Amino acid sequence: VSSVLDVGERSINTIYEARRASFKPVINVLATGARDSEGKPRFVIRSASGQVVAESGLNWQSDEFAEVYVNVEPIARGRGLGRSVISACTSYLLEAGLRPLYIVNQDNTAAVRLAEALDYRDTGAREYVCAGVRKQAT
Repeated sequence: VSSVLDVGERSINTIYEARRASFKPVINVLATGARDSEGKPRFVIRSASGQVVAESGLNWQSDEFAEVYVNVEPIARGRGLGRSVISACTSYLLEAGLRPLYIVNQDNTAAVRLAEALDYRDTGAREYVCAGVRKQAT
């Protein structure tokens, strides 16, 4: 890669998978389901003022797999809200017969702890991500 590209940012991501047999959902009545603008499922928790403070949904979906994402606003972190929304999303996917995947940077300890707290299992697969610019021919 480095012979063809000037490589900038790089990361190695761990691919986790939730399995129906070991998944234990977190029940939180504040987590509500809806559809995003593309019709994909999205689960949110809103503040008292109506602002979305935690959300989970799908990055992509195939006939067998679906990759989940989670986002929690900094002001709402550390309260289990991310765990609640990703649990709701994971439950939805498992009920739909899909295999939920959660892909996290291996250095993101908060995301790794979240995956493991929900009993997502490390698949052993890794994803290498980098930003690169093609080198000029000399």
